[in-house]
Amino acid sequence: MSRKHTKTFIRGEWYNTIKNYKTRPERYLFPKDHEDIARFIVEAEKNKKTIRAVGSGHSFSNVAIVEDGNYVINTKKLDRVSPVVKCILKEEYQNDPMVWVQAGVSIKKLNEQLDTLGFSIMNMGGIDHQTISGAISTGTHGTGLNVPSVHGMVKAIQLVTLRGEKIQIETCEGISKDDLYINGDFTIIKDDDLFNAALVSLGAMGIIYAYILRAEHEYWLKEVNTIVPWSELESQLKEGTILKQYRGVKIIINPYADLNKDHLQDHTAVISTHSILYKPHKIKFTDQFRNLISSIFSNWKLIRALGFITLQYCSKKYPEKMPNIIEVALKNQKDRGYINTAHKVLYQGGDYLKERAYDCEVAFDMKDNTYIDVIDALIKNAKTLKEKGHYHTAPFAIRFVKKSNALISAEYNRDVCYIDTAMILGSKSEKEVIYSSLQLMLEMGGTPHWGKINDVLRQDKYDLEKIYPGLKKWKDIVKDYNPNGTFTSTLMKDVIYKT
Repeated sequence: MSRKHTKTFIRGEWYNTIKNYKTRPERYLFPKDHEDIARFIVEAEKNKKTIRAVGSGHSFSNVAIVEDGNYVINTKKLDRVSPVVKCILKEEYQNDPMVWVQAGVSIKKLNEQLDTLGFSIMNMGGIDHQTISGAISTGTHGTGLNVPSVHGMVKAIQLVTLRGEKIQIETCEGISKDDLYINGDFTIIKDDDLFNAALVSLGAMGIIYAYILRAEHEYWLKEVNTIVPWSELESQLKEGTILKQYRGVKIIINPYADLNKDHLQDHTAVISTHSILYKPHKIKFTDQFRNLISSIFSNWKLIRALGFITLQYCSKKYPEKMPNIIEVALKNQKDRGYINTAHKVLYQGGDYLKERAYDCEVAFDMKDNTYIDVIDALIKNAKTLKEKGHYHTAPFAIRFVKKSNALISAEYNRDVCYIDTAMILGSKSEKEVIYSSLQLMLEMGGTPHWGKINDVLRQDKYDLEKIYPGLKKWKDIVKDYNPNGTFTSTLMKDVIYKT
């Protein structure tokens, strides 16, 4: 089924999907190859303009935004995927599932192409219309302490930077043969620090043309959704074994207590577990589908639209009903298992709603279970907000992410738990709830996701180099590639450099 997403360029203005940020560029450009990108960068430098690439616009922060009157590159024509030519690779990588992927490829198309090659994506977020470069550059993660974030697939980055220079960045170990210094028009540079800066770079070092990704040979996943009281799940999480048993775990929790339960004042949670499979010889008919009700709401266009309109109306006119609406939604997630190819299980659907909602998402170090205290604090905060007439319109979403070497990723050098607080656009008190939750999580030592609501970080009281321990090193590297602000977004100005 086709999954179209919101238009992002209307009457000369580029918007993100929820239209909380926009820019009116002087030039809106569609490169077909790296030569076009190089020419556009040289022109921007000559005219003292900022130039940035945009993708699907799914970031809710201003990470992709330039000030009006500058240049914007749309990457949608850069959408090819192909196997890597083995002769450029070191012998130990030649049988690995390596693919060359242009920056504008959507994750949906990448998955389709991987299918034809007999490969599977390693990890992904819950939707698939983002471009691969947008997802990687902002730190999209997926879930699973046993698998890396999306950017963990990257083995080489083909970047066009100042003066139109073309470079292929790898780690010191690298995948390219040691006697290979050029790959096509791209000069190969093997440097760990440069690679780790460019991996999650926010587009600050140039325009990404393509990646070499290491996928996986085809595998399947089984997802099981289990309803469990938060108090019971909390004990299991503190013990820790449940997170090691599965390839991936995600959790959603009702911010409000279910007053109909025998154990009064507990909160309903749904834990989704992913177990790896290789293609089964036989699958039960019922295992080929997710929970029927949630599938209908996720995939039928008319039902999606009516569902959103109803939710938005209730959240405006009858916000006191939201705790029960969330409760019913969670209880309808229960199933006996869903088996499919990896990307079809990792894809969670609900694009229509997710493009009409937004969130803050904050990461916490896993080492001392602080994240559990944060969840309990958010539950308490939800009760306080409720007493003031401010209601959450979605459950808390919890994901667990393996540590990374990417300098400004939230999971830099540590395993983390991401805690996500979402609100429906246009709902009553949406900003009060989002910002109250974000402030609380920052006060408890969290690290915000670059692509989600994070604008409070521009306040002087927040020490960005403490929140992102690799940021100072990242800035030192980036200044060599962006000394005049040619690739600087408004987020970088407002939050990172606070100019």
